[in-house]
Amino acid sequence: MSDFDKNKKRGGGFSGEESGRATPFSENAERGVLGSLLLDPSGVLGEYSDKVTQEHFYNIGHGIIFATCLEMWEANCPIDMILLTQKLSDRNLLAKCGGPAYVTELFSEVPTAANVRRYLDTLQEKYILRRIIDVASNALNRAYEDQEDVNGLLDETQARLLEIGQETSKADSAKQIKEGIFESIEVIENAHNHRGRPAGIPTGFHDLDRMTGGLQGQYIIIAGRPSMGKSALLDNICEHVAVNEKKAVLQFSLEMNYASKCMRLLCSNSPLNLQRVRDGFMKNDDFPRVTSAGARLCQAPIYIDDTVGLSTLDFKARCRRWVHKMRALGIPIGCIGVDYLQLMKCLSKRAQANRQLEVGEVSAAIKETGRELGVTMVVPCQLNRNPDDRRGGKPRISDLRESGAIENDADVIGLLHREEYYNPNDESLKGKAELNIAKQRNGPTGPIEITFKKEYTKFLSTTEKFVSNNEQEHQAR
Repeated sequence: MSDFDKNKKRGGGFSGEESGRATPFSENAERGVLGSLLLDPSGVLGEYSDKVTQEHFYNIGHGIIFATCLEMWEANCPIDMILLTQKLSDRNLLAKCGGPAYVTELFSEVPTAANVRRYLDTLQEKYILRRIIDVASNALNRAYEDQEDVNGLLDETQARLLEIGQETSKADSAKQIKEGIFESIEVIENAHNHRGRPAGIPTGFHDLDRMTGGLQGQYIIIAGRPSMGKSALLDNICEHVAVNEKKAVLQFSLEMNYASKCMRLLCSNSPLNLQRVRDGFMKNDDFPRVTSAGARLCQAPIYIDDTVGLSTLDFKARCRRWVHKMRALGIPIGCIGVDYLQLMKCLSKRAQANRQLEVGEVSAAIKETGRELGVTMVVPCQLNRNPDDRRGGKPRISDLRESGAIENDADVIGLLHREEYYNPNDESLKGKAELNIAKQRNGPTGPIEITFKKEYTKFLSTTEKFVSNNEQEHQAR
């Protein structure tokens, strides 16, 4: 048996022979691609080099020939039988590729490169099938051997299967500008016909909607020092989107458990003093307000995931599952919140060795997930201690904690500040808060004044009167 025959088939998880079944691959399609490439190197590689890699070839020798041709083409080196054979011989790879006779045969086997697209489609289909077998085989083995982390195995398997689909769709990601121009004109016309209203989903904060246009698939950072109300602001936005706009929201509550988050949302929506409720000092007329607020929230499409130590891999998989579920149910999606960024984990060894790298990879994962799913990500983020050393504690965008990648990744950065926190005895500052839009890719920047009702963990627009939904319904009647 020759070295070529011994090394003909790619190893790893792609071996279907173990189960008595033939592994999916097409010898003819692989030879067709290589023959077309050798006949017309610039035509094939110039148009299709982003659609095929060495890994697409099940025959190891074929993969080596392709990789060598691609390397020669990228180096502006002409490709012919003599030069290719010499390059393979110099690297002691010619025997693995079948020898000079086999390379010569590839040149003469395909009469024209016109059918290369058909060969490539077959090559890609077989590669995808082998990838699916690989993922399924790995999941099967782990299901027998490692049964302690069932949810982790499920999330990882689903994520790897979804990645296969994403890789195949990336090849044709470039779009002709005409489609985008038509869409932009439609957006402009819609904005003109509905002037004064945000183009995206309203947040419940009029000045914020006016400045940002509402939630439109952005990666939004709400940054601030501890106790500024970052989580409360996220809750208020999510509550408005779900209760008033009837859009589904998903909150990853990494800091607060499920029961505490529900209690805070209930008291904020009632509205009732959270501390008094916890201590049991409620009035008799408070109970109908709690019941009514509970009924509203129960009907709202709010979903809370309070998994501790959530990893980026789990996060991506759970977001995909949730979005798929909502779309299957016909529920429009509002946003996904992560409370808060620095509490998410990245499991890569490179990131775990460096905290800045880890936070940067977490930020990148959140942004990529939002873009992939077309969903707005609203993410509270901690600032470092620098604001505490300034008079009044005013934060700056450079105060973002642990990674400059957050500043680069975010589409919108709002710096939340309450001067009352630093001057608790100054009655003139009570309830005053500021959300400074320090960065916005597609809009203006500047401060927005808002009001904070600390006892209710509730933010309001400065012009908004603080009344419960109960009272609003009563006034309407």
